[in-house]
Amino acid sequence: MSGYFPESVGFATRTPDPARQWLFAPLFRFIARRLSPLLVLQHGRIHLYVLYMAVILIALLLWKGGF
Repeated sequence: MSGYFPESVGFATRTPDPARQWLFAPLFRFIARRLSPLLVLQHGRIHLYVLYMAVILIALLLWKGGF
């Protein structure tokens, strides 16, 4: 060792997580496959999101109003 600072070192470890591997990962993949058709609603345009909320709000008001 020469100089004031030692060479850079690194350390890495991996601990397998059975709950993640066998429960959560398959569950989330299943949910993602089922919900992927809804991605068509996600455009990134604020005015469409406001329109979606207005339509849902009107539908809920009509539903609770008994129409």
